[in-house]
Amino acid sequence: MDYDLGGSQTGFDVLRQLTILNLTSQIVITSGKDAEISSASLINEFGHFNIKSFLEKPYKDEKLQEKINELKPKKLVAKGVYGDIHIDMSKILYMYIENRRLKVCYIFENNEVKRADLEGNLSDYFALLQAPNFLCLTSYIINIAQVLEVKGKECIFKNGDELKLGTTNIAHLRAAKEHLDSL
Repeated sequence: MDYDLGGSQTGFDVLRQLTILNLTSQIVITSGKDAEISSASLINEFGHFNIKSFLEKPYKDEKLQEKINELKPKKLVAKGVYGDIHIDMSKILYMYIENRRLKVCYIFENNEVKRADLEGNLSDYFALLQAPNFLCLTSYIINIAQVLEVKGKECIFKNGDELKLGTTNIAHLRAAKEHLDSL
């Protein structure tokens, strides 16, 4: 969020409106007015807006991406049927729907694969599990970074687990894997 929006409103005015609407996000403030604004004063004065960082202009795209990456959660805290489940996001293989229940398949300690029931639906979690590593399909969210290969209609994960998918889903997965591999 830029502090100076060039009109009568500042970035904080927009943040106040988001607060009224009860929308929450982690925020990086950018500004070229370093004399007026400092990281510490912003976080102290407007910490309730969830400001996590300040980036002085001018900056390179890589620096902004670095700040955004710092804000991304490293663990998924999911509402499980029996309480909260804390999962390292890099260890998620896939999420899926089975018998109208949302489930997650992930790698636990000692490379043991676990499955757990979750509350909510796929779209609730896809907001946290973003591209390019995660692909949202009709009934699955797949961690492409955990995919070893796509063979026929099977997704083979690095730990040896296999997942059979339909023709359309496998085509989307194959294209997404090729894209991630090219980055």
